[in-house]
Amino acid sequence: MKFEIDSVASPSTFESLDIKVLDFATEETSGGKDYKEFEVSYRNTPLTLSVEQEATFSAMSGDSEIRLTIALTNGTDHAFTKITVKKKKDGTYSVETDVTNDIRKMPGLGRGLWEMALPVIQKMADQWNSPLQHEVKKVPYKKLSLEKWDTLFLPLLEKHGYTPHGEAWTKTYSPKK
Repeated sequence: MKFEIDSVASPSTFESLDIKVLDFATEETSGGKDYKEFEVSYRNTPLTLSVEQEATFSAMSGDSEIRLTIALTNGTDHAFTKITVKKKKDGTYSVETDVTNDIRKMPGLGRGLWEMALPVIQKMADQWNSPLQHEVKKVPYKKLSLEKWDTLFLPLLEKHGYTPHGEAWTKTYSPKK
């Protein structure tokens, strides 16, 4: 499958890939893995877009975890966002995201991938019919200063309805079923 993406952040980008989010692993069911790869063009630059998922269960804590990584690769350079959802023993959910952009020729790509993760988090809340609490921590990548992180990410957090809580921002994604 090869297609042009106008905006990585477009909610339709992930939907057009037709990816089903894995179910949580439990004591009774083993974890799963899934990997899909697509050739895409972004701003007239050919890239490989991959979606990798893994579901695991910890017998020690009783928690389940799903890690879903959306990556764009240009040869040896890459940009990705990783979504980690934990289902705790008590039935509550927490979500964290991690963003990296090493494709220096494409500034803003990491933020675009992070925005692409938001409809995926909503899709997860809908699929599991449970609210998901997403926490964004201020952890700049590599040479990004704290001030630059604020300049780049605070407008996005405000735009998408996140509220500050100390050094983190949170938003609850409620199921829309």
